[in-house]
Amino acid sequence: MPRTKHNRNPLGSILEKTVVKNGKKIKVYDVRKRRRGPNGKYKDKTKRCYSYSEALIELGNKQATTPEPVKTSEHTLYELIEYFRTEHCKPAVFIGNERISGYRQDLKKIKAYLDEYKDFFPDVSLRDITYEDIRQYAELLAVTPIRRANATNAAAKLPSPATINRKLSYLRRVLNIGIRKKWLTTNPFRDGEALIRPKAEKARERVLTFEEESALLKMCDQDYLVIETERRGQPWKMKFANPHRHMKLILFLAIDAGLRKSEIFLLRREYVRLDERLLFVPAEITKARRARTIVITEQIENELREYFKIHGLLPKA
Repeated sequence: MPRTKHNRNPLGSILEKTVVKNGKKIKVYDVRKRRRGPNGKYKDKTKRCYSYSEALIELGNKQATTPEPVKTSEHTLYELIEYFRTEHCKPAVFIGNERISGYRQDLKKIKAYLDEYKDFFPDVSLRDITYEDIRQYAELLAVTPIRRANATNAAAKLPSPATINRKLSYLRRVLNIGIRKKWLTTNPFRDGEALIRPKAEKARERVLTFEEESALLKMCDQDYLVIETERRGQPWKMKFANPHRHMKLILFLAIDAGLRKSEIFLLRREYVRLDERLLFVPAEITKARRARTIVITEQIENELREYFKIHGLLPKA
């Protein structure tokens, strides 16, 4: 049906065309609107659009909706750090073997990291923290020697890659909490190359040699220790009770059973099954939150029986 003055759109018309742009054929929509000029005559005004919906908006058949401006967060970095300290820097809470909140690590060390962030970064708005700021912080960590209490300047050394990665990981975690709170839109860590480099950490391959193991066990077997020294220019011997006798069981648990220090110190009587020669390590005391059952050696069994006998942990015969 041809258009007439009765069915013509009074706002104008949309003309679909095919044009070549950057070597490709694309569809465009020319919107032609008629406007009355100051002299009373009509004049056509054309505008090119690249989608039909855009053309409808331009023509006036749809109301153009202006998107609401994104509300920029006025929360500061220090505010986020203190929120993390209060709400997240807590002992770990588990459901079964799954951690749902908190941290198993030393909380004093984590809080020291938070204080260090406040010493380096200014108290600015979160949106003003950039990747370059974090890169400069990582660079400062790499070139600043660690000076421990009561240590001379000669004893100071540069931090290990593992220490740098740990501090950067907690900073990334703090910023991710800001995203979860909608105080921050994106994490600045993602705006450049990776700053946390696990591959740079030194692999732990050092193990005791047979000679070192024998020397440690021999030291634990002695009832007394004798130290030879000089006193007023004369040879002098010191003899005292061996304080390392209790270490023999700990050494066997570490060497033969492969237990970590924390796992050894958290062992309880109910974890040991001497009749079956088994040692049960529950998930809550392991680093990876995975339970293990270990077959104990004859040396461990003998030392455990002696330990239980001394401390009255076995039934009397």
